[in-house]
Amino acid sequence: MEQQINRIKEKLARIQKQGWQKYKGNFGVEYHRFHVNPPIAEQDIARFETQHCIQLPADYRTFLLEVGNGGAGPYCGLYPLELWDRAAYEKPENLPPDYLSQPCPLHPGLSRESGWDAQLGCAWEELYQGTIAICNQGCSYYGLLIVSGAWRGRVCNVDADGQAPHFVSDGDFLSWYERWLDETLSGKEIWWFGFDEAAKR
Repeated sequence: MEQQINRIKEKLARIQKQGWQKYKGNFGVEYHRFHVNPPIAEQDIARFETQHCIQLPADYRTFLLEVGNGGAGPYCGLYPLELWDRAAYEKPENLPPDYLSQPCPLHPGLSRESGWDAQLGCAWEELYQGTIAICNQGCSYYGLLIVSGAWRGRVCNVDADGQAPHFVSDGDFLSWYERWLDETLSGKEIWWFGFDEAAKR
């Protein structure tokens, strides 16, 4: 993991040196301009994990500690950890205390048709339990990181207005993030990062 973190730092530094304007054709870049927030303190992560009775996926935790707590990232950039509840259907004060420790019901292979949520057998407000929001993709679209359940550690894209989730092909957060860096450096114009051709809108 340390080698991957070092690669990510090097690629970020390369993009920052080139200047964000070179990539201004990529959706959302004007919001973060490839600026990374300072890393979070270990005690702050530990407090968050204790409060929510979870352990964050190890690679995401390491990113927060060694790269930064939000900032440069896909779409409008990464949320800092303290904004984890941005995609939740309930207001933060109304979320149950075990919201993050409950298994996330989302899984790969859900139908993209209307009524997909009925397959899960849970209430609408429970669809995103066990997940934290990691980025906003514009309007009602979010990137989520699953922190509890069978698909813990995976990133999926969701639409809070009701479209079925799309699990990205990457197996973990760092692979997803490094692929974004690689696609950016390659000069690819990025609009719907993380979606395969069938899932593009």
